[in-house]
Amino acid sequence: MLPPGINPFARGDAGASMARARVLADVSAAITRARQAGVSLMEVEFPAQALIGKTQFDDFSNIEMLNANRDFAFELVPLLGLGGELLVCLLDEAECKLALEAYPGSAYASASAMPLSAAALLYSGRQAGNSWLDSALSAFMPKAEAAATGASGVPPKALRLVVQPCEEGRVDDWLNMELLNEGAGQGVPIVCLNGYLDKQRSGYYPKWQFPDVTRCGAEFLARFDPVYFLKPMQVKGRVGWILRVHGEPWQLFAQERERAVLLQTFDSRPSYDEARDCLLRAGSASAASTAGPG
Repeated sequence: MLPPGINPFARGDAGASMARARVLADVSAAITRARQAGVSLMEVEFPAQALIGKTQFDDFSNIEMLNANRDFAFELVPLLGLGGELLVCLLDEAECKLALEAYPGSAYASASAMPLSAAALLYSGRQAGNSWLDSALSAFMPKAEAAATGASGVPPKALRLVVQPCEEGRVDDWLNMELLNEGAGQGVPIVCLNGYLDKQRSGYYPKWQFPDVTRCGAEFLARFDPVYFLKPMQVKGRVGWILRVHGEPWQLFAQERERAVLLQTFDSRPSYDEARDCLLRAGSASAASTAGPG
């Protein structure tokens, strides 16, 4: 079932609020079920802009997306009920500071927050793609001390929630997420929240130019299970949604002005061509039905 209020043809704060509440509940339940089933690498993908009152037809900035994903992650914290056993990995120290300022309550503060690169260093002893400041810190401090600068309390051991890695093409974030999964972090589940994994799957980054990303994609990113996946698509004027919630089949919906119609279910993720053709067939059938005989 699609979240209520997600219809891009019906804009408004009320719809965005309903969509946000449902996606939060569904994502939390999907992560919990997946953990219980032993899934260790989890992908969560949804259009964050739809939860702040915008649609795929609107313009939105990178800052708006960062804020939307960070807010979603921290609103998810109390729903997961893991307390201090949850680690939230953000892009950098600035994002951590903003999160602490926006969510000061004890329900949110129970989780630890630190930059992804610092978490990679803490758990694996290595990090990829340091900024000049990170490089300077790690050069003059022991590894453990450098890593601890971004940590809050004892490193959690139940779940790591990585928020919007690879934002604006920061491909080293994927490499740091892989390092987070190694060493002391091996076997601890990771949730990748809106991490642009489809961009890597599509071959957007050529192998000759990004060999590490290609290897990481094949050996690590390919293992992520889409436990919650909600993606809009638009083909020749037809709007649709691909939805998958852990434990349920993949579903393809056609979005009409007033409602969404379930077109087909799939045992595995449909290819873009499959989804496109199904959506176009449904559009043709709908047009023929509307035109009527003669």
